[in-house]
Amino acid sequence: MLLETVSSREFRYLRHHFREAQRKNHVVCLECGAIFKSLPQHVRKHGLSIQEYKESWGYNRSNPLVAENTHRIRRRVALAMNLPALSQPSSLRKALRARRGKPSPHRPESRFPQKEAGHERRKQGWRPPKLKIKDEALRLLVRQGHDAEEISLRTGLSYRQLRKRLRALKLHSALVLRFKPREKDLKILKLRRSGLWASEISKRIGMYPRSVRIRGQVLQSDSAEKP
Repeated sequence: MLLETVSSREFRYLRHHFREAQRKNHVVCLECGAIFKSLPQHVRKHGLSIQEYKESWGYNRSNPLVAENTHRIRRRVALAMNLPALSQPSSLRKALRARRGKPSPHRPESRFPQKEAGHERRKQGWRPPKLKIKDEALRLLVRQGHDAEEISLRTGLSYRQLRKRLRALKLHSALVLRFKPREKDLKILKLRRSGLWASEISKRIGMYPRSVRIRGQVLQSDSAEKP
């Protein structure tokens, strides 16, 4: 253990570049700036477990938080004692992956930032190229005057998926004006307005209760949106 500390300037830098705190001959504590060869024992003095420390600063759960030379020595000792034979079969594959710099996809440390970045891109209107082509096809079919059933057959989307996507494209109101409900749809709407439950309607017309419930909600909202 080295009883030294880094300068205040370097300490502020390492707090924003936490990976550089782990160096060849020592590792720096990001809580106080002290220098050690191995950090886990010191972290307890700050009232943190090693996992809490890793989560607070962004380290992966498998990061040893020791100096690189110390880690190599421990690895040689473990190989000499044949400890890998006692580990799980997948541990070697994970270790090789981590050594190549490819984090495991199931780790929250790598998955959550990617997920949040994807949400931000979608909020800004980003769409994959394949979905952009489908959106253009939907716009074209709506401009050509096709009804919901025809668009559903051409695109392979269910009516529920089609309705959701057209709402996102702000084309739903134009489609509702051309929507002509089928005879079974009119019967569902009539029985629904008479006060029957979805299970009772399904027995009368031969549909699943969930389908009846979805179709009834769609038809009711369509009739409310029509002028």
